[in-house]
Amino acid sequence: HKHEKAPSSITTAKKTRESKTDFKPLYMKHREIVNTATKSNPKFLDHTKLVALRHLIHSHPEGGFKEFETQKKLRETLLAFGIKKEEIKDCAGTGLVVDIRGTGPKESTNVVKSIALRADMDGLPIPENNPLLEYKTKTDHAHMCGHDGHMVTILSVA
Repeated sequence: HKHEKAPSSITTAKKTRESKTDFKPLYMKHREIVNTATKSNPKFLDHTKLVALRHLIHSHPEGGFKEFETQKKLRETLLAFGIKKEEIKDCAGTGLVVDIRGTGPKESTNVVKSIALRADMDGLPIPENNPLLEYKTKTDHAHMCGHDGHMVTILSVA
C-alpha cells in the first residue's frame, strides 16, 4: 500500500505497532481538500483571520449563559467556513452543537466513528490587569482561562 508523500514541512508519526490505526491516508485526503480549497479560495484557512477572531473574542468576554454575542460570532464564522445552517444547533441557550461530517470512507473498519470536541465560552467576572495588551477586555469580564483561544482552536478544526 503506497501513500502520497507528506509535505516536507509536516512530520508524520511512524506506525509503532500493528494495532495502531494508520491515519496517514485520511490525513493526506484532508490535506488534499485543504490545498484544493485554498487554491480555489485563497482566504480559506487564513490564520491571520483566526488570530483576529481570537483577539475580538478576548476583548468582548461575556459571563456564563450570557454569551449571546460570542455565540452569534461563532455561528457567523462557522457559516462562513461552509458549515450548513442545519448542522449548527443551539445548546443551553448560548452554546452551540455543531455536526461536521468527516472525509473518511463510509465503509471504514475503523472503530472511531465520531470525535467530540468542546470549549467553554464564558469569561470570568474579574478585571483584566494587562494595560499593555492591544486587545484588552472591554467588558467587566475577562478570558483569564484561555476560553477565547480554545474556541478559535476548535473553529480552526472545522
